[in-house]
Amino acid sequence: MTTTPPPAWQVRHAPLPHAVLHGAPPLTPLQVQLFTQRGVAEPAEMLRWYTADPSLIGDPALLPDIERAIARLRQAISNAELIGIVGDCDVDGLTATAIAIEALRAAGAREPRRYIAPRDDDGRGLTLATAAKLRADGMQVCLTVDNGSSSVAEVALLHAAGIDTIITDHHHLPENLPAAYALVNPQRADGQYPHRAIAGAGVALHLARALLGVADLADERIAPLVELAGLGTLADVVELGPENHALVRRALAQMSAAPRPGIAACMDLLRIDPRLIGPRDVSFAIAPRLNAAGRLGDPLVALNLLLSREPAEARALARKLDDLNVTRQRQTETMYAVARALAQEQVAQGEPIIFVQQDDWPLGLVGLVAGRLAGDFDRLAVVAAIQGDRCRASLRGPRWFHIAAALAACDPPLAEAGGHAQAGGFGTAPARLPAIRAQLAAAYRAAQLARAEEPQTILSVDAVLPLNRVTREYVEQLRQLAPFGAGFAEPLFVTEGARIVRTWAVNEHLKFIAERRGDRRTFFWRQGARSGGLHPDQIVDIAWHLPLSLYPSAEPEPIVAGIFPYADA
Repeated sequence: MTTTPPPAWQVRHAPLPHAVLHGAPPLTPLQVQLFTQRGVAEPAEMLRWYTADPSLIGDPALLPDIERAIARLRQAISNAELIGIVGDCDVDGLTATAIAIEALRAAGAREPRRYIAPRDDDGRGLTLATAAKLRADGMQVCLTVDNGSSSVAEVALLHAAGIDTIITDHHHLPENLPAAYALVNPQRADGQYPHRAIAGAGVALHLARALLGVADLADERIAPLVELAGLGTLADVVELGPENHALVRRALAQMSAAPRPGIAACMDLLRIDPRLIGPRDVSFAIAPRLNAAGRLGDPLVALNLLLSREPAEARALARKLDDLNVTRQRQTETMYAVARALAQEQVAQGEPIIFVQQDDWPLGLVGLVAGRLAGDFDRLAVVAAIQGDRCRASLRGPRWFHIAAALAACDPPLAEAGGHAQAGGFGTAPARLPAIRAQLAAAYRAAQLARAEEPQTILSVDAVLPLNRVTREYVEQLRQLAPFGAGFAEPLFVTEGARIVRTWAVNEHLKFIAERRGDRRTFFWRQGARSGGLHPDQIVDIAWHLPLSLYPSAEPEPIVAGIFPYADA
C-alpha cells in the first residue's frame, strides 16, 4: 500500500468570489487577492493601505514618557540650554539624528551638538566616552536617537554631572533600565503605543511631531521629516505593519515629488528616476552609501548630506559617499573571504552556528559579513572583531531564531548588547568569547529542536501562475503595493509542471530556463548550484517571486523560492 506524500506547497487562501476581487477599485483583482492574503480583507482598509492614509500612523501622545520628554525639551529651548544629540551611525540612527536636529531648529532651539561615534571607535550610541564628551562640552540635555535603552552606566554618569537624558529608541529593552529623565521607547511594557515595531527614525519623527505640535504629516515642516523616517525604516528592515508600510509609502512619494537636496543628489548620481523610485532603490542603492560613511569612520559625511540645503554641496557629499562605498565593498570582500574559509571549516566539523573572530578586523564591516555568512550557510552567524582587550561582534540569523532574546539570556549578562529578532551585536572582553559562543550554540540547538518538533511546514503561495503571466504589468501591480517584508509578505507564486531546458552556475547560484506550454522564462536560484539535483528535462513545480527591480522597465527575472517534484510527473 502506497501513501500519498504531503503537499510541498499550497495556496494561502481559497479562491475569492468575483465580486470581492472586483470590489475595491482602483485596486486590481491581483492586488485585492494579495491584500486579503495578508490579513487586510475589507475594501476600505485596503484603500487605506494603498493610499498610505495618515490614520495608519499612530498618535505620538501614546508613546511612553513623550509628554515628559517634550516638556523638558521646551524648557531647554526656552532657557537656551545646550542640547547634545547622540545618534547611532547606521542609516536609521543618521536619519533619526537629522530629524531631531531639524525639529529642534524649527522649534527655536540653540544649534544642537551632534555626537555620532563611527563603528571603529569606542562603540555605537551613548557610551561612556560619549557621556564624558557631553560633560566636557557643557551640555545640559542629552537626547539620544535610535540608542540608549541599555546605557545604564552612561545615564548615571550624565545624571551625576547634572545632565538630563532623554532616550528615544526602539531596540529591545534589558531587564534593568537606565534611570533617564524620559525613556521614549514603544517596546516598553507599560506603553500604550499600538505599533511597537517602528524604527528609531519613526520614534524621532513622533518626537518631532509632538515638539512642533503638528499632527498633519503633509505639513511643510513635517513632510521632509517623513522622508527621512521612511528612509530609516527601510534601511533598518523593521516589520512592515500598517504604520511602517504607510510611512515608507509616504516617504517614497516625497522623494519622488520634492526630495531633499541630499536624496536628490544620490538619485542623480545613481541614475535613479525619481518618478520610479521604489523600496529597492533605497535599500540597495542609497542606504548602503549612507552606511558606508559610518562603517569607514566618518558618519558626519552622511549626516551632512541628509541635512544639506545646497544642491552643489549635496552633490559633492554624494560623490564622496559613493567613493567610500567602493572602498567599503573592496574591504568587505577581503574580510569575507577570510571569514568564509573559517565558516566552511566549522560547518564541515558539524558546528551548529558560525562563530568567526579575528584580530583587527574593521568594526564597521562585521555586520555585513555576518549577514552574508548567515545567508550563505543558512544558520546563525557571529562575526567578532578583536582590538586589544576589547572586541565587538555582530550577529545575523534565520527568522525563526530571536537574536536579541538569545543575547539577553547570556549569563553573566552582557553589559553591551542589543538588537532585534534577526540582528544584534555585543561588546565584551575577548576572554568571554568562548563562553558566549557555547551559550549561543546551545540556544540555537534548542531552537532547532523545538522547530523540528513542529508540524512540517508547507510553503504558502499566493497563486498558481503560468509563465506567460510573468509580465511587466504584474511587476507594476506589485510595485504599487510595495514595500514588502516581514509583516507584509513578499508575494510568492508557483508554476506547476515546468520542464527544465538548461541550467548554468553563476558562482554558487544557479540560473535555468524553464518551459511550460511553449512559454519560456529564465529563473535565478540563490545557492541553487548546491542543489545538485536539477537537470534538463526534469519536470518540477517552481515557487518564485518577482524582484521589484532597481530598473522597473527591465524584463523581470523571477527569483526561485523553492523547487518541488511535480505531482503528476
